[in-house]
Amino acid sequence: MENQFLDKKKLLKMTGMDEQWAKARIKIKGETRSRQFIPATRGLATCEFPYEGRGYKKNVSKIAEAWKRIYKIEPFDEKPRVTPEYRRWRSMRINDDIPLPDLENNVPVEEQLQVDPSEMEIAKHDFKKKYLMMESRLSGLENEKNQLKFGMQSQEREIERLRKGKGKAEEDLNNLRNDYKKLRASAKYAGLGKTSAEWKHEIQEEKERADRWERRFNDIQGQQTTMEEELFRNRAENPSLRGRVGELEGSLQRYRSRNHTAELKASRQENENMKRQVEDLEAALETCRGQINSFEEIQSWNNQQWQARLDQSQDRVRDRDRVMAEALVQVREVAEHLQTLAVQADVLSLQTESESDRGKKLAWLFRKIKILGVKAKQYM
Repeated sequence: MENQFLDKKKLLKMTGMDEQWAKARIKIKGETRSRQFIPATRGLATCEFPYEGRGYKKNVSKIAEAWKRIYKIEPFDEKPRVTPEYRRWRSMRINDDIPLPDLENNVPVEEQLQVDPSEMEIAKHDFKKKYLMMESRLSGLENEKNQLKFGMQSQEREIERLRKGKGKAEEDLNNLRNDYKKLRASAKYAGLGKTSAEWKHEIQEEKERADRWERRFNDIQGQQTTMEEELFRNRAENPSLRGRVGELEGSLQRYRSRNHTAELKASRQENENMKRQVEDLEAALETCRGQINSFEEIQSWNNQQWQARLDQSQDRVRDRDRVMAEALVQVREVAEHLQTLAVQADVLSLQTESESDRGKKLAWLFRKIKILGVKAKQYM
């Protein structure tokens, strides 16, 4: 007799069992967490157990009877390995007899299966998460680089503005010198022709001009202090930037084993670009430091020059005030003397005769003296 084989479909047809019910009978012990089941007839379609000779029908009937029996299996570790669906299915037993499943409301096993992600998928997910985190850090460093660039540009604009202010201050100083020369020339040639109110007004203008110079000098010192504070802040931010670049390099070294070839090349290229950008920033920062140091030296020299010029102008103003005070004292003395001469002219005009030529000349002289005495009263 030739060998005959009994496949899965013939066996289920002979025993009268449902295929879905047979699949739910046996659960694999090692795959309980992923809710994967193995049917009772797994592998029969490919393996097929052979039978031959006499009594093969008896063997088949024994196998069918064995499939019809209901076995009770006590779980070894129920809590971590038994699913809620299995608990509900097992709670339906009556006197240790588990009823047959309801074929009308039967849910396919494929819908109940949930496959856990593999280790490669978990690694890919972690790598994507870390890659996004590194991209956010790189974008933050890019923003910080732009902020540093903007700060350097603002410092350059501030330096240019200070240079313009220096030129304007020098121009004002030259104007002050010219005004002072003109004032000295006018005081030399027509100094006694001005009134005391005019002298006081000019003195007040000179004092206000000196005050403006002092305020401008204080403003320049304040701007220099602000520039120094900005330089200190930039020096403090540079180590933090280097530290963050070091952290990124360390993270790249830790996750280099999980990167693909293309992603590894891209990350290396980005790292090299960041290094070049950091080197460019450091070079620009060093250039800015050199410019600021040179500007500080020029500013200190200019401050000394301006202070010396301001002291000289103040000394000149004090000398001029002293000369003006002496001139005013002399003017008052001359006015008092003219008043005395006017009184004497009144007395002499009464004593002299006005008919003769000499008397007329004396009367004319006395009138001139009286007019000068009236003019001299406003200087007293």
